[in-house]
This record gives sequence, C-alpha cells and structure tokens, in this order.
Amino acid sequence: MSRYRVAVLGANSLVGELLLELLVERRFPAIEIRAFALGVTPGAQVSAGGEDWDLEELAAADLAGFDLLLAAPRTGLEPAQLRALALGERLLIDTGASFRADPQVPLAAALVNDQALAERVPSGLVATPTPLAVALATVLKPLQAHCGLRRVQVSSYQAVSDLGREAVEELAQQTRQLLTFQTMENRVFSRQIAFNCLPMTGAGDAQGQGDEEATVTGELRRLLLQPELPLSLMAVRVPVFYGHGAALTVETQRPFDLTELRAVLAAAPGLRLVEEADSASCPTPVTDASGEDLVSLGRLRRDPSHPQALQLWLVADNLRQGSALNAVRIAESLLLR
Repeated sequence: MSRYRVAVLGANSLVGELLLELLVERRFPAIEIRAFALGVTPGAQVSAGGEDWDLEELAAADLAGFDLLLAAPRTGLEPAQLRALALGERLLIDTGASFRADPQVPLAAALVNDQALAERVPSGLVATPTPLAVALATVLKPLQAHCGLRRVQVSSYQAVSDLGREAVEELAQQTRQLLTFQTMENRVFSRQIAFNCLPMTGAGDAQGQGDEEATVTGELRRLLLQPELPLSLMAVRVPVFYGHGAALTVETQRPFDLTELRAVLAAAPGLRLVEEADSASCPTPVTDASGEDLVSLGRLRRDPSHPQALQLWLVADNLRQGSALNAVRIAESLLLR
C-alpha cells in the first residue's frame, strides 16, 4: 500500500483538529502528517487524536512535497490560493465554502454520490457540501433508491459550532452571563443565542430564503442527481454546541411498506435507526450525535395527512460526520482504492 504525506490546513480550527484526530483514528497510511495555520505563534500546538501537533505557519509553508491537503473551513486562504495548491498529482479536499457552488469542481459526500469520485478529478480539487446537506443526503439516498423522491420538506435545528470556535465560545459566555445576571454581549450572532432560537441562518434574499437554506437546497439536488426535486428548508440556529437535528417530511414517488422501509434504512451505510420504546429513547444531538460517525434516525412514521409520505427525525454531528469524516472518507476513496 502506498503511504502519503498529508497536510491539514487550518489545523487550529474545530474541524482542523477533527481532521487530525480522524487521520490517526482511522490509521490513514501516511508517512507524515503536519499541521498548518495562518498567524500562529512560535511553539503553538494543538492536541488531537491523543497527540500534540506543532502548528506551522501556513503563509510560509512549502507544500510542494505533499500528496494530500485537507483544508478546514475558514483557513484564511483565498479560493485562488487554494486552487493553486491543487496541482499535479496532489489532491486537495476543501471542507469550506470556496468551491461548493463551482460546477467544475466535484461536490462529494461519501456514501452518497461515489460516482462523482469514480475517476481522479483532473484539477485535483474536491469540494465537500455543508454538514447539514451531508446528513440529509445520507438519509435521502436510500429512500430515493427504494421508493423515489417526489417532494421533501425539512426543518433543521443547527448547532452553533457550524460557525467555528468563536460561536461556541459566545454561546458559552452568553449562558454564563445570563445565569449570573451580567450584561450579555453579541459578537458572532446579531441577537442573543443562549436560551433562544434564531429562525434564519445568514442573510435572506428577496424571497426571504436564507443563505443556508438556498445552499443546502442546491447541494442536495446536486448530490442526489435530481435537479428538479421540489425541496423546501427552514433552517433554525439553536443553542446547542455540537450536533444538528432535522425533521423531514418525504413524499415518495412510489407506495412504500413502512416495515420494509425501516429495514432499508437500518441496513443503509452511515445510518443508525433508533427503535424508540418511548419518548426518552428518541435520538438527540447531545446524546446520540456528538462525537459519533453515524446519522441517527428516529420517529419514523407515515404522514397522517398523506398516504404516500413519511416523517422522520435525524441527528448528526455537524463537524465530525458532516465535515471532517466526509473529507477523510473521500481521501480514502480516491487514494486507497
């Protein structure tokens, strides 16, 4: 088996730390793994995967000898700089937003659209979808194969860690401030996030659709190869540190047997179907998603208002399952097959 030189860009971020952790955990065949970030101080380190990693200054880095570059969101590099790094035989997998909308760059979710990775992309550049799109596509793909998708409605409840370490710290700080009767401060969020729900993630367009809603809708259609799929999404930011939740109503193209559908989902890769004995058994972001590789499903039932529709609930670790693990799986698919 070949062994590779790997660089993690933006290694001091939440996703960067998880990329390092997963490379160690999954025993990626690397002869060298190094961690880079912009603006690091001499001697700076990050801890991940049971190891302490020296942080190297990305601005001065010579990456010519690396085979695989894994870029965390918000590395500080411009798209043109990232594109320039994906040269020759080198593979760059970007977990940020720089190339998600670029039709010339493969948008890949492992376990969902492996056909996008059937051949090594000439540019050496692969984009990964938003974490919510990865979780939703992991569930919708087996449903699409079994009974077809006619219409999908989603209400998502998204953790603050999507926005990085500063958002996690702001939720924690606001919680402390409110519980100790101090003046609350906003920096990342325009409004209070602690003990609150923000019914739009990002700016809205002229039709009132938020940035996240438009992005995830487009990515799902692309991942599922169903560009005309009627799909609506309401994205809500909730005061949870890690783990997204989503409630889905799926209208199918063909009739389905609920028992068969349960078996299909239980056997699908990347999924865990939770059989609820009572409400206390339903999967939640904190108890069933945080730190987990699988998307957990619960509350699977027929829609009482429509004979050919089902309703279900999912939870997934947005940073691990939806971002870092997806990137490492893509690398394994392209380099280790």
